[in-house]
Amino acid sequence: MRSGRAPGSGGSDTGSGTPGGNGQGDDTRSRWQRFRSWSAENVKKLIGVAIVAFVGIAVQQAVTRYTAPNPGSGPTKVHYLRLFDEEGRLLPPFKEGRRHEKAECFTGAAGTLDPNAWRCIAGNEILDPCWYKPYSAPDNNVVACVSSPWDRNTVILETPEWRGGSFDPRPTDKLTQPWTIEIRNPFKHKQNLHCVWVQGTGVQEINGMRLDWACYANDQSSTRVTGYALGLLNRSHPLNTVLFAPAGSSEVRDAEVTAIWP
Repeated sequence: MRSGRAPGSGGSDTGSGTPGGNGQGDDTRSRWQRFRSWSAENVKKLIGVAIVAFVGIAVQQAVTRYTAPNPGSGPTKVHYLRLFDEEGRLLPPFKEGRRHEKAECFTGAAGTLDPNAWRCIAGNEILDPCWYKPYSAPDNNVVACVSSPWDRNTVILETPEWRGGSFDPRPTDKLTQPWTIEIRNPFKHKQNLHCVWVQGTGVQEINGMRLDWACYANDQSSTRVTGYALGLLNRSHPLNTVLFAPAGSSEVRDAEVTAIWP
């Protein structure tokens, strides 16, 4: 009967099952190692794709930033000044700043290209340009003068005497150059400058180009010159340009002309 215990050697079967259990553990570890290897490889790929995408977006934004036109940089706008309505009333935003009872007007304006503008004098002050009230106004012999389109305070001249004859000839470049221009400061791209024609002779020149307009920052006092626009306007493109020389600097750059007043 001892030989009947042979099946009891099934305990050795259980023992032989232990190696089978270790095989499963090895298989699990093998799977885990393969997963870790796969994860490491694919994470690297994902990181690489993310970096490429990020660089692509950054490059696209940079290209857009430097190639997109500036806000408001469409064609140069042309404005015309109108001081009075049909009844001779000052139009907003213009208002009376000062009034002279004695004045003289003696020739066409030197500042503006407007053929209806005049050059006048009150006391020792030369006023240019000036405009008469329209003929339809009851007091159409009254004149209003402004130093620029941005000067809201007009100087009123009551019935000025006419002392003129024929018009004095204007400088050759003044036959085509506007009275005032608005430019974008090429040294401070977010700053607009208001530039007014410099009247008179003896004005400095650079390489034969006259410093035609004195320019002021629109957020500063008109007595502080920011720089000068010089030479002829470049009208070869819808958005005109002009040379600009900042005060206190020897550098000259092209500036965009956003608006003109002839």
